[in-house]
Amino acid sequence: MNEALAEYGTSRHQKSYRFLSKLSEITKKSGKPTQILMYNQALTNFHLKRFAAAMTILENLFEEIESASEELALRICFLLLEMYFYSSRGLSSKTFLESKEYKKMMKVIAFLEKSSSKDSKEFKFRLHLMMTKIQLRIESTKQVKKEVKAALDLYEEEIKAHLNDPPAVKSGCIRPSDSMWWCLPGTTRDCMPTFLKANMEYARSNMRKTIRHLTNAKRKGVDESLYFNGMGCAHFQLKAYDTAASYFARSLDATASESKERKSSGATVKKSSSSNNIPSHERRCAEITSLDVMYNSGLSLLKCNRPKLAFRCFRRASSSMHRDPLVWIRMAECCIAGWKKRRLSSNERPSQAKGTNFRRVVGVQSARRVLLPLSTREGDDEERDGEEKDMTMAYARTCLRNALILLQDGDKEKKRKNNKSSGGAEGKDTILIRTALLSSIFVSLCVSDHVEALREAREFLKRRDITDKQRCFASFYAAEALCCMDRASEATKQLTGTPLIASKFDIDDKIRAGYHVNVAKTYILQSDLKKAEKCANQALNYVSRFPEAVRILTYIKMRSNSSERALGVLRATTTEKTG
Repeated sequence: MNEALAEYGTSRHQKSYRFLSKLSEITKKSGKPTQILMYNQALTNFHLKRFAAAMTILENLFEEIESASEELALRICFLLLEMYFYSSRGLSSKTFLESKEYKKMMKVIAFLEKSSSKDSKEFKFRLHLMMTKIQLRIESTKQVKKEVKAALDLYEEEIKAHLNDPPAVKSGCIRPSDSMWWCLPGTTRDCMPTFLKANMEYARSNMRKTIRHLTNAKRKGVDESLYFNGMGCAHFQLKAYDTAASYFARSLDATASESKERKSSGATVKKSSSSNNIPSHERRCAEITSLDVMYNSGLSLLKCNRPKLAFRCFRRASSSMHRDPLVWIRMAECCIAGWKKRRLSSNERPSQAKGTNFRRVVGVQSARRVLLPLSTREGDDEERDGEEKDMTMAYARTCLRNALILLQDGDKEKKRKNNKSSGGAEGKDTILIRTALLSSIFVSLCVSDHVEALREAREFLKRRDITDKQRCFASFYAAEALCCMDRASEATKQLTGTPLIASKFDIDDKIRAGYHVNVAKTYILQSDLKKAEKCANQALNYVSRFPEAVRILTYIKMRSNSSERALGVLRATTTEKTG
């Protein structure tokens, strides 16, 4: 095994698969693998991102941890904790507290606290850092502050003294001593407390301090991909979405460049101002979190109204986060945003370029004809290529169905474990289910599946946990579906049968105005212009110069052969805008 380790080390840890195969050959020859051999297999699987295999080996080793040497036992425990952190990504703090990963982590922490190395300052430093990460995960900011302070106190007492030793500084790592069972890499030891303090301030929504701590961590040598991702998250919370998108892009670039450098065996690691004198084996980029950064980038791009690029990011992130319903909901949002953008551009196209909405005019006088294009969507397919061809409303419906299946399965699993429905405050899954259901109704309308849209809307309105705003929109969608099926009278009953805009409801004036406009449209379809005009005027009482209400009033006056009154409505609106 020593020969295999030496070869693996000289290759700068590039030939991981070959090293793993040699370990397997040694295991077959020896019959029963040793604990050191199994640990090396787990560690190599971890670097190859084969996390399930690594966790299985580590859990088997932890069951027989008492027979392992002190140093090996501690290495197994800390690597196992990292595995539990990775496997629980995407869970909310409440869900994480109830998860099996958290219970297993507490079992490992209990073993570490009983370790004979508990008097070692270096061990205490590591343990405090690990406890800080756990407390951050459960959003216990007071405990985080306590653990970070304890780690920094140890750093100043014992570890800082070793940094003053010239040989230690020159080599970039602390020289092992009797009080230090496993020396931390220099950059990790220096920047990790500061980086965790930045995470603590982020959890406390103090973005200014977060940015300051991240800047200090970068100066101390934190990985560039982690730094840029943290800066992107902080600026996203400050609603500087363009800046956040730029930081996330730089984080992905840093990850890609680090990966290329690591793949080139024997290549010299490029040094920057923040990474001078840092050995290559310490510059471990967070490649396993690159897809998380991709998700963050997609979210910021979606906020910047760039749905095409956002869709690409979410789609790549879904290769690893396909069990997370939020990814599927985000992809559906991108499809809807792209559909709205295309529809808006197609509506603006005739005004931007006159004469492009018809082919040519033939004939004269009574025989004069205008020839229209064969397809009103001519050129759309040319604009959409590659992954964007899937960015359709039909694909949005598929994404929403995937999200609902995952959410409903998760909800059933929780109820099975608790043997009762979760009462009290609504959870994140409940909010996502309502969002996915309401979006699904809208998508069904967009793909002209009016029967399905009506069925989904009526099912949604039966729910008792929907908000006033969601009830309004679901009723609007149901009325739209009924109107499309030539059932305008039923649409009127749908909107007026139950109170939707009472003063006690938590909805804004724009939605109230939209309600009256929708009722007016149902009356117009029934040729009841007087009631339609009354509803349009009521809409203007809530929001003056409401475009839809103005258009309806103009249409009613024109249909009543009152061209002068129609012009009066338009002039009054124009006067109010310029006045």
